[in-house]
Amino acid sequence: MMAGPGRYQTELADVVRLRITCDDCGRERRWPPYKVREAERAGVRTIPELGSRVICPHCRDRGASGRNVSVVPTLRRGP
Repeated sequence: MMAGPGRYQTELADVVRLRITCDDCGRERRWPPYKVREAERAGVRTIPELGSRVICPHCRDRGASGRNVSVVPTLRRGP
């Protein structure tokens, strides 16, 4: 993918959506493209960096840290 004017090429640029799974409770959620772009605009540049910022709200509500999550990206197909 080519970066437009004023944009930087990041690892998240090729991510179409994310599947986020909590390794503690097993709950799964998906981030659509607009959520991935919001994270990129907020300064997140890599998938591991994004994974370190995501929490499981269900586990957090139960008093756990909610940080034991797996992030699996779906990448944009090539030309």
